[in-house]
Amino acid sequence: MAFITYMRDFNLVTVFARIFLACLAGFILGVERGKHGRVAGMRTHILVCVGSALTILIGLFVVDELGIGQDATRIAAQTISGIGFLGVGTIMVRGKSQVIGLTTAAGLWAAAAIGLSFGAGFYEGGMLGTLIAILVNGLLPKIEYRYKLSRVSYVFYVEIASVYDVQRFVDSLEKNYPVQEVEITKPNSGHSSHVGINIIVFARQTQLSEEQILSELAAREETVFAIKTV
Repeated sequence: MAFITYMRDFNLVTVFARIFLACLAGFILGVERGKHGRVAGMRTHILVCVGSALTILIGLFVVDELGIGQDATRIAAQTISGIGFLGVGTIMVRGKSQVIGLTTAAGLWAAAAIGLSFGAGFYEGGMLGTLIAILVNGLLPKIEYRYKLSRVSYVFYVEIASVYDVQRFVDSLEKNYPVQEVEITKPNSGHSSHVGINIIVFARQTQLSEEQILSELAAREETVFAIKTV
């Protein structure tokens, strides 16, 4: 307990300890991002963590040692808002709607907070923040990947010859396949007596391949034609 109290004091030993821990946290976080080829890697995270720690240490030095001002966190407060400019540089847009780099940007913001924690002598918060950031970046992507696999779907469009065949066709669909969604729509062919049906099937809940399902849908007597739409 006395050691923790000593480590919260502002002296040469604790300054070195805080900067070292901030550097170590940045290294650990940056290695994970670097392995995935992200824009902000090991060096960026180290610099963000160390810079943040130094920022609040400067505030503590100015107040405690120089006796100037009363708010040691004033300089450090600007770090959280200022780091946003660095985070923006890691965000990129691919195509029309795919945005990448948000996790890296959020990681830089978290790295800044972790650096501030160590710089202020809040070691418990800094260590816990580092641990959570590692788990989020290292463990959650695997969970997300498995979740996405479980949600993978086959999407088909089927055109039915007559409106009178729709109910029978839909009943048969729900009986034979793990159907996620069925939508009645206008026929793609433009034929007024036909009915279009968009079908989404849970891929992970069926033993059949996409091609097998498509073949079975196309072979039904009610079907004019069937195609994959995704």
